[in-house]
Formats: sequence, C-alpha cells, structure tokens
Amino acid sequence: MNTLSADVVGGQLVALLAEAFEVPADAPYTLFNDKGTGFSQVLGGVSAADASRAVGSNTVAGQTAHVILGLKAVSHWVRTKSMDVDWSNPYPGSAVDEAAWAKLRADLRVAYDGTAQAIREKAAAGPEEFAGAVGAVAHAAYHLGQVRKMLAVLKAG
Repeated sequence: MNTLSADVVGGQLVALLAEAFEVPADAPYTLFNDKGTGFSQVLGGVSAADASRAVGSNTVAGQTAHVILGLKAVSHWVRTKSMDVDWSNPYPGSAVDEAAWAKLRADLRVAYDGTAQAIREKAAAGPEEFAGAVGAVAHAAYHLGQVRKMLAVLKAG
C-alpha cells in the first residue's frame, strides 16, 4: 500500500482551499470552482453598498465575515485541537462602509493565509487535524457558492 507524505497531504488540501480563494484564469484545471471566480476575484469588484444589501436574511459582507470566523476557527482547531470561537453571532458585519469593506476583504486574506499555513503544517498530524482541514475546504466552497448566488441576485436587481 502506498502512503502519502504529510507534505503531500497538506499541500493538496491547501491547493483545494486556494481554489476557493484565487483561481487564476489561466489555471490548467480546477476541481470545484470556475477559473477566475475565487473569493478574491469575486469580492474585488463588489462595492460596500452592494456588500451590505440584503439577499434573504444575509449580506455578502455577512457571508464574508462568517468565512473569516470559520477560517480562524479551523486554523485554531488544526493547531491546538481546541475551539476558540464565539459562535453567538455567526454572521457579523452585515452592513459596511467602504473602509470597513476593504478591511473585511483584507481580513479574509489574512485568515485564508493563516489557515493555509496551519493546514500545511498540521493537517497530516492526526485524524482530527485532517478533518478540520477538509472542513475548511468544504466550508469555504459552500460560502463561496452562497456569495456568488447572492451577487447574481443583486445583479439581476
């Protein structure tokens, strides 16, 4: 039986997580996301006003803040196997001005980078760490889909 090294496992999980955040238009292939439609590309063209407009019971800003919360939770879990997140307000920051929206997008990048590093370092350390890493990918992919649907609704007016 062949086994994968910790570097390969972590690297592949980080590659999947990266697909939710920044898929270059010239990427040779994708596994679940369209090229050029990761969080960084999709959110880059969204104004604070649109990010704050409600679609159903949430906003793009709220979804973005929730993804940040989830990434921080997973990063902490993968590193420590403890959960250090206050889930009492799972969709914070639903209405933003331009400065707050820019900060939220920058915070998303920081949270993504931190989670990718945690996965790279710890995803293969044990089954709980691996599960946390897989969960981060699934959570990010799900919410990217939610954001893309919300933006389509907003665009349709």
